[in-house]
Amino acid sequence: MLEQFLTAFAILFVIMNPLSSVIPFLTLTKDFSEKQRRHAADKAALVAGGLALAFLFIGQPLL
Repeated sequence: MLEQFLTAFAILFVIMNPLSSVIPFLTLTKDFSEKQRRHAADKAALVAGGLALAFLFIGQPLL
């Protein structure tokens, strides 16, 4: 179980590549307050997670 989780985490980490998103995010939110930046990051994470879950359940039937 742990091995499967680590494998899935590694694959998703490579696909989503959060490290390469830091610079564009900071550039796009340079005029935001800390609270606004945190809100934007939380919203982006929720949208990305929601899309990942949606495709988990409806991805195979779409193919």
